[in-house]
Amino acid sequence: MKKLILTLTLFVAFIMTTLACNITFTLLDSKGNTVNPQKVKNGETYTLVVVYKNTHGNCEIPVKDTKFKTDGVKVVSATDWKAENGGYVRKLKIEITDNKKSVVFVQALRTCDRGGADAKFILKR
Repeated sequence: MKKLILTLTLFVAFIMTTLACNITFTLLDSKGNTVNPQKVKNGETYTLVVVYKNTHGNCEIPVKDTKFKTDGVKVVSATDWKAENGGYVRKLKIEITDNKKSVVFVQALRTCDRGGADAKFILKR
């Protein structure tokens, strides 16, 4: 019986540590239409909608502490995080700036002891 309880405890602990935050991206053009991230153009501006959902209950890290890293992309402006549909939404106005790379990206990073999140949105030309 002790082995069963220990095994179940370890299993639940493992599952809890693997449940990281969920971050998704949607790319929009100036008219609000969804854009295929495989067909962006250098110098063009887009709106990147970032949706964050907490998958492990009470997260101690505020959503505003989410960091963004870019390569070949410039963040022109950004809205504040807004609570929406059980998660949070932030809109980034981005410009594709690097015309030498075939792949550029925006990465969202959240660091915590429950797995955090490391989501990368890759754009190709």
